[in-house]
Amino acid sequence: MPPPPSSTKPPADGGFPPPPPAPPGPRPSGRGPGRWLLGGLLALVMVAAIAVSLVVTGQDDDPTASGGAGDDTAGQTTPTPEPSPTPTEPAPVPPADALVGAGYFYELPGIGWTDISDARQLADAPTVDTMSALGTTFRNASANILVEAFTSGGITEPEDLESQWKRNIVGGTDVTPRDLPDRDIDGERAIGIAIERDNDAGVSVRQRAYLVLHDGNQFSIALSYPAGTDDIALADFEKALDSWRWTR
Repeated sequence: MPPPPSSTKPPADGGFPPPPPAPPGPRPSGRGPGRWLLGGLLALVMVAAIAVSLVVTGQDDDPTASGGAGDDTAGQTTPTPEPSPTPTEPAPVPPADALVGAGYFYELPGIGWTDISDARQLADAPTVDTMSALGTTFRNASANILVEAFTSGGITEPEDLESQWKRNIVGGTDVTPRDLPDRDIDGERAIGIAIERDNDAGVSVRQRAYLVLHDGNQFSIALSYPAGTDDIALADFEKALDSWRWTR
């Protein structure tokens, strides 16, 4: 007797191809890249993870470095004086209404915004760290702020990740991102882009996203909202970014 047909269904929308594998190394806890359903209104808003492919090499790879063949000082080391300890400020304490992520927090920007980071739709997204929404659930949100976190692979300037970051956000579409002025996010310089495109339901969706590097990691912070709600959505996004604080 033949086995019953499988009940497994193909993905509803196919999704975009995943980004290339990331290099080994620690990364913040999080949940992943992909193509997100922002309620019945804003279906198919996508913010993908950034994959770093650069390999950071040290002085040991340089054959001209001291200690090589023929160097009388090979194997010897010169003691390095210990630096004087510098006082460090205590990490900021998140307020009661803050959304806390991996090494940062920001205040939910207004009435109606909630933390939906535990939404089941994000469960298989390994680089998504947090998500807040103007609404109570993933499905009924009228705007969202999605934060992705991943190791920077030793890169210290956001421009070195910019082109790949833009390609991942745009995905396989022909949308051209519009560059935004750089902005400060709690002492770190961030580069930004703006995007507008129609989702599969024909709804015009707008996005603003910033890429910022901090403490060996890269963070993509993206707002998604329907066209025509710019005044409210952008004002709330500014409040969230202005309240952003690093905790390490």
